[in-house]
Amino acid sequence: MMRHLNDKGPNFRDESGCFFLVRCFSCGGTYGTENWAPAVASGSCAWCGWKESNSHSRTAQDRTDDNLRSIFG
Repeated sequence: MMRHLNDKGPNFRDESGCFFLVRCFSCGGTYGTENWAPAVASGSCAWCGWKESNSHSRTAQDRTDDNLRSIFG
C-alpha cells in the first residue's frame, strides 16, 4: 500500500521505516526529479521542498541523523 506519490521505486524505506527520497515525483512528474544526494536521507526534496508526512513526532533532521549514523557508523 502506497502512503503517497513518492512512495515507489527508486525511493525506499530502511528496516526501521525511514524514508529515502531518491527521485521526487511531486515536482518531476512521471519520471521524477533526481534529488540532491545529501537530501536523499532526509526524506525531503531539495528542489520543491516536499517532505514526507511522518506520523511520528520525529523531524526530518532526526531521520537524517539516524540514516547517516546507520550508513557511516
